[in-house]
Amino acid sequence: MSNFYQKLCDAIGAASVREQEPMSAHTTFRAGGPARYFVTPEGEKELAAVLAACREAFLAQAEIITPRKTKSGVKDCDIKPLMYGLSMKDDVIHARLCLTESSSCKPDMLLTAWCGFAGCEAPRHLICREQLFGRDAAGELAPLETL
Repeated sequence: MSNFYQKLCDAIGAASVREQEPMSAHTTFRAGGPARYFVTPEGEKELAAVLAACREAFLAQAEIITPRKTKSGVKDCDIKPLMYGLSMKDDVIHARLCLTESSSCKPDMLLTAWCGFAGCEAPRHLICREQLFGRDAAGELAPLETL
């Protein structure tokens, strides 16, 4: 039993979490291999608990490697040091990401890495920038309008 499996069980109960569940049992054409984890949350609270467990497992990785497009091609990049915050509320992801000339984690890079971790395609999404941050004299993140 994996640590992540246990976190899912703690979040919504072992009866709602299965490992290596054949997806053929859940599709019209009886096609599909086993899902690493198959969860059946009941209601919004359980779904929120599952998503929180997934976020925690994603952030617990030592590195978060994702492709970055550069002028000379595509290179793998560790975006974990470029992520300053990641939270969820309802169906909205809130992220604080580094985006400078020398290093950056664009929102699409984060979504690609997260969906890759989850083993799924990135859903249709809309990215909205709510605020810009810089470093203050103490080196802490602060809204640009306060600097």
